[in-house]
Amino acid sequence: MTKRIHTLQRPDWLRWSIIGSPSLLVALWLALSIVTPRFATIGNQVNILRHASVLMLAASAQTFAIIAGGLNIAVGSSAALAAVAASIVAARFGVAVGYAVGLATGMASGLLLGVLIGWLRVNPIIGTIGLLAVARGIAFEISDGQPITGLPDGFDWLGNGSIGWLPTSVVVTVLAVLVLHLFLTYTIWGRRIYAIGVDESSARIAGIAVKPYVLLAHLMSVSLAAFAGVMLASRVNAGMATIGANMSLETIAAVILGGNRLFTGEGSVLKTAVGVLIITMLGNGMDLSHVSPYLREILLGVIVIAVVFVGVRAVKPR
Repeated sequence: MTKRIHTLQRPDWLRWSIIGSPSLLVALWLALSIVTPRFATIGNQVNILRHASVLMLAASAQTFAIIAGGLNIAVGSSAALAAVAASIVAARFGVAVGYAVGLATGMASGLLLGVLIGWLRVNPIIGTIGLLAVARGIAFEISDGQPITGLPDGFDWLGNGSIGWLPTSVVVTVLAVLVLHLFLTYTIWGRRIYAIGVDESSARIAGIAVKPYVLLAHLMSVSLAAFAGVMLASRVNAGMATIGANMSLETIAAVILGGNRLFTGEGSVLKTAVGVLIITMLGNGMDLSHVSPYLREILLGVIVIAVVFVGVRAVKPR
C-alpha cells in the first residue's frame, strides 16, 4: 500500500522539475528586469551566460555523481587543482599542454576515486571528502599558496575569448551539455549508470558489471570539475589554489533547484542547467542592485531548503 501511495505522489515532484524550475527561472528574470533595468540588457545577458558556463560544467560534474547514487563534495577542490596545474604547465610549455595537463589531473583523480568507490567499496561521500582535502592540499603545495600569473598569450581564450559574438566559454559549455545529455540518455553506458544509481543490487542481478560503470561515472564527474577549473583559470588568467571554495555547495544547489533529486539515481544535465541559470541570475541581479553578497548566500540557502521541502512532501507517504 505504501509503495502504491509513493507512486501516486511521485508526479508532484515531476511537475516541479518540469514546470516549477523553469517557472521560477522566468519569474526571477522578470522580477530582476523590473527591479534593475540594467539586468535585461543584451550585454548583461551575455555576461550572465559567461559566468554560468563555469558553474554549468561544475554542476554537470555533480549531476554525474548524483545519477550514480552519490555526491561529489570535491568539485571545488578538483577545479582548484586543475587550475593550478594548467597554469604552472602553461607558463613553461604552452597553452595547449597546460590545458591538457589540467584535464589530466581530473582524469587521474577520477580514476582513483572510481577505484576506491567501485572496487574498494568506499562510501562515495567519504571518498570525495578525502579527495577534497588531498586535491586542495596539492594545489596549495605546488603553487606555494601563491597565484600563478604571467601566463602566455592565448591562455585566456577559453574563458574570455569569443567565437563570433558569443563567448568561447558559452559555446564550449553548450556543446558539452548537449553531448553529456546525449551520452546519458541515448547510450548504453549512460543508461547503465542510471540503473546503478537507482538500485545497484538490481543492476548487478540484471547482469550489469557495476564496478566499471561506477568508475566511469566518477571519472566523468571529476574530469568535468577539472574542466571547470581550467576554464575558470583561463577567465581570471591565473591559477589559484583558493578558487572554487563555494563551488561544491553551488553545484548541489543548482542540481536541486533544477528539479533533480539526491540519492535516487535520477537526474538530468538539462534540468541542472536551469538551476545554474537561477543561481547565476540571482547573483548577477543582486550585484547590480548593490546588495550584500552575503545576502545572496542566505537567499540561496533558503531557496534550496524550500525546494527540498517541496520534494520531500511530494514523495512522502500519506
